Amino acid sequence: MPRRLILGIAIFLWALGGMYCLPECQAQGLSSDAPWPMFHHDAKHTGKTTHPGTHIGALKWRFKTDGQIVSSPAIAADGTVYVGSEDNYFYAINRDGSLKWRFKTGGIIRSSPAIASDGTVYVGSFDGKLYAFNGSTGTPFKWPPYQTGNGIESSPVIGTDGTVYVGSSDGYFYAVDATGNLLWSIPLYGAGSPIGSSPAIGDDGTIYVGCWFRDLFALDPSGYVRWQYATYTGGVYSSPTIAGDGSIYIANDGAWRDELSDLPQPYNEPWYIHRINIDGSGAILMENGQADVYSTVAVEADTSFFIGYGQDLLAYNPDGEANWVFSTGGIVDSSPIIGGDGVVYVGSADGIFYAVDPNCACAIWQYETGGCIKSSAAIDNDEYRTIYVGSQDNYLYAFYDGFKISGQVLFNASGLSGVIMTLTSDFLPEPIVALTDAQGKYDFPGLESPISYTVTPFKPGYYFIPGSTQVTIQDASQTNVNFSAVLGSYGYTISGKVSISGAGLSGVTMTLSGGISKTTTTNTDGAYSFSELGNGTYTVTPTKAGYGFSPSSQSVTVLNENKEDVDFSASLGFSISGQVTFNNAGLAGVTMTLSGDDSDTTETDSEGYYSFIGLSNGSYTVTPSKGGYEFDPVSQDVTISDASAADVNFTAARVPAPTILFIVPKTGKEGQLMNIIGWNFGDAQGTTGKVNFGEKSVKVKFWSNWKILVTVPKGSGTVKVSVTTSKGTSNEKNFSYIK
Repeated sequence: MPRRLILGIAIFLWALGGMYCLPECQAQGLSSDAPWPMFHHDAKHTGKTTHPGTHIGALKWRFKTDGQIVSSPAIAADGTVYVGSEDNYFYAINRDGSLKWRFKTGGIIRSSPAIASDGTVYVGSFDGKLYAFNGSTGTPFKWPPYQTGNGIESSPVIGTDGTVYVGSSDGYFYAVDATGNLLWSIPLYGAGSPIGSSPAIGDDGTIYVGCWFRDLFALDPSGYVRWQYATYTGGVYSSPTIAGDGSIYIANDGAWRDELSDLPQPYNEPWYIHRINIDGSGAILMENGQADVYSTVAVEADTSFFIGYGQDLLAYNPDGEANWVFSTGGIVDSSPIIGGDGVVYVGSADGIFYAVDPNCACAIWQYETGGCIKSSAAIDNDEYRTIYVGSQDNYLYAFYDGFKISGQVLFNASGLSGVIMTLTSDFLPEPIVALTDAQGKYDFPGLESPISYTVTPFKPGYYFIPGSTQVTIQDASQTNVNFSAVLGSYGYTISGKVSISGAGLSGVTMTLSGGISKTTTTNTDGAYSFSELGNGTYTVTPTKAGYGFSPSSQSVTVLNENKEDVDFSASLGFSISGQVTFNNAGLAGVTMTLSGDDSDTTETDSEGYYSFIGLSNGSYTVTPSKGGYEFDPVSQDVTISDASAADVNFTAARVPAPTILFIVPKTGKEGQLMNIIGWNFGDAQGTTGKVNFGEKSVKVKFWSNWKILVTVPKGSGTVKVSVTTSKGTSNEKNFSYIK
């Protein structure tokens, strides 16, 4: 039968099907409420959303399947995440990482799902079937799976009338209506050429799809081929992208070519990016070295385009000129996506998922999974800016900002900018500091749960109500942690006494710093006070010639009350004093050793201050020490000559984890014995340390090598394994175990 007659019959049947289509198939296009309804976000495959993705990249959870995940996730309006796996299952996963439902198909699933406006989820499988799942329960199906002639790797797209378009490895391109009836099917480039490319739909309803043997096809909704754009060399493995002006962008490579037989033959040609007009005319926009290109172009406002090529993420402009290149450690088959603020997210065969700032072509965060990443990511519209992506380590990953504390500082009903907001907690290694913006707003993202934090505002010339607030994160962010600012002081006081041998010492100069500066002198009883103070943190420091003081200074926080008994002890002689800081905050518990013409030891207080008092003229050396830290300088020489020496300060830094080589199996079963083997302990050799296995520790004598036996815990899960020596604790390794 002539091809023209076949197309005529197809058009007639399509029109007839439209005439008798039931009401439920009339308005069931792609879900407009879903934050990420299909592969590369939308029917044009722009890869762009208005919602920003996480800038923190904290791991929210990971969901394990029993097969590699190449399928790209889709996100429904209720937050359900849908994704396929090469374990043959199609999964529906709740936002909290729990399983909602799953269904086993007859083949692996690399196709990415598409979500219709009525909640139906369409996806293909290598069993050759197009599935229409009930989004809430999985089954019963909306209609029985439609069987094609071979496996489906192409990701379906949904037309505005509910028609589902998808390619198959049998070489045919299919249109199935919203009730599961075939409208038409057509072979592209011969029935033997697989179609793995995922179709895109333009504003006028034209469907664009690539063919593995080469060329891009434009079809109308009846199945009529409007035009065929020749890519000349190489297969089209990627999917077309439609820009705002209607131009179509497609990549192909030169790995296959045979001009006579159209059969696949090895041929080393460059890869190309083509820009094609709506009428089918077009030209090569870019070309580069040999590579297979599976990545799909992402479009940012028709001004910037992004694609994975080789081991790089490439950014280029509409003229085909490269803006920048971001290099990874593996092949980039993953299709990049763009967050609402312009950050580009992409995976690589090096197993790392990258968040790339286009302004600097640099990673703002990255996370290493356990396998190659070919899956394209999806961005949710939740407050945590969650991003989902699959990996060939069998896991679906969810990254997010973590929980946050946020709020606003108001002054006379308007936001107050430049307020220093300090976040502290017993679980933080050091305070976190943020500044309020022009609206007086601030936030602390990336916080853990369940943990209590304290937020304290400070700005010179203001006091705040409340002076600080304790906030507990319990599986939810805490917003509206607000403060009111008042100009001037509130009238609080800091007071105390300076004594020597139990008696008050007069004439001591007391200096107050921190936001405001004041000085006063102790009276005949050794008493002093600073008045007219607002809420805030201050430092009080005593000085008097010929005397030393303990402590050398004190940090005092005023919070809605006076602070009394801020006392000091004096001794005849001179003093050496200073502070030890770590990340710009005082470091407590540092052992300070004095040697030279006198010897002594003391520890830094909670603010990192220390002092040696009652010293005579002479030469001294001060040396700090604390396990796990190194200091700059290592020590300081101090000469006392008729005056005390202040500001003998040190800066601490954490000692890097020691290089310790040890082997632990990746997996095991509950109850079995497992060997942990180690060697190469450097300076720690001959000392005693321990091997940390989850919550248990085993003592070990570190010789040239060692081996211990541990019992794998019951049940299933993952534990951390590390080694602790006199030089610190090594990097951790994961050990997974099953029942």
